[in-house]
Amino acid sequence: MRYIALLIAAIYLMGCKSEFEPITYGKDPCEHCKMTIVDKRFACELLTEKGKPYKFDDLGCLLQWLKQNSNAGKNARLFIANYAAPDDKFLDAYQAKYIHSETLHTPMNGNYAAFESNAAAQDVAAQLQSNILTWNDLK
Repeated sequence: MRYIALLIAAIYLMGCKSEFEPITYGKDPCEHCKMTIVDKRFACELLTEKGKPYKFDDLGCLLQWLKQNSNAGKNARLFIANYAAPDDKFLDAYQAKYIHSETLHTPMNGNYAAFESNAAAQDVAAQLQSNILTWNDLK
């Protein structure tokens, strides 16, 4: 009986993980626009408080989805690809720095790129004649 209880508890805990779920490029769809996520430079993910991942191909899609699903965004963790190093670990979207420019040409024309720090964003911001933004600037 104890074995069954431990097995049930283990299965339950495995279903409640709240870790970033890697995006399978070319296969996973964007939660908002339903397009396949292919560009590593602009992908992002929302992880709900209960551990359910929602994947997006563009920060613009995530922002629109949050407007329509504000309850799902409460206490959520947000991750975003590092434009300067898209193959590296995703950034904490709340701490990342952003650039918005029409010349970025993101998948759904959100035209945002995320960077690890102000210093990392500075050269691109100067090149695109754009300001560096924070998460609070995007809301």
